[in-house]
Amino acid sequence: MRWWRPERAGHHRPDSITATSTAFRDASTIPRQYTCDGAGTSPPLSWTGVPAGTTSLAVVVDDPDAPNGTFTHWVLLDLTPQTTSIAEGTPPLYSH
Repeated sequence: MRWWRPERAGHHRPDSITATSTAFRDASTIPRQYTCDGAGTSPPLSWTGVPAGTTSLAVVVDDPDAPNGTFTHWVLLDLTPQTTSIAEGTPPLYSH
């Protein structure tokens, strides 16, 4: 999971945020049920380390290894900084 896009200059890089999922390990294959080849359900995600002073969070799930270049799967915007997780099946704001 990437939490920062360097092309978005001027935004603070949140070095302290760590994202995890109970559905898969870091750098492992995402289980089929969370892909377009399965049910396409969003996986459970949680995070820690939101910097003090954060006013809102965005979750962007993209695939930098997609065959035709980086592909954005879905986006959640304007989460409160107190939010520390999203449940499996949380509907995204945007989904491709």
